Amino acid sequence: PWGHCTALGVKRYELSSRYRCAWLIYSIKTFATVLVFLICMALNPKVQAKAQAEVDAYIGDRLPLVTDKGEMQYVEACIKETMRWNPVVPLSET
Repeated sequence: PWGHCTALGVKRYELSSRYRCAWLIYSIKTFATVLVFLICMALNPKVQAKAQAEVDAYIGDRLPLVTDKGEMQYVEACIKETMRWNPVVPLSET
């Protein structure tokens, strides 16, 4: 599978190093988005209480599943608003 890469002059260890770097960059971006979400929830206790009430009402005592995402519109809107309001990466060069 690495034949096409070495034919282009890219060594196998260079590729794995590039993938590790990309993984690290995306991990930092994800962490930053989660951190912004947590800060927003801490600064807005009314929003946090409403989101927690929705989670408690729908989830109950079990762990949440990925399929539950569509059922909790307020929580999903809070997450989308976090990504819209304070993106961790620039969306344009203007």
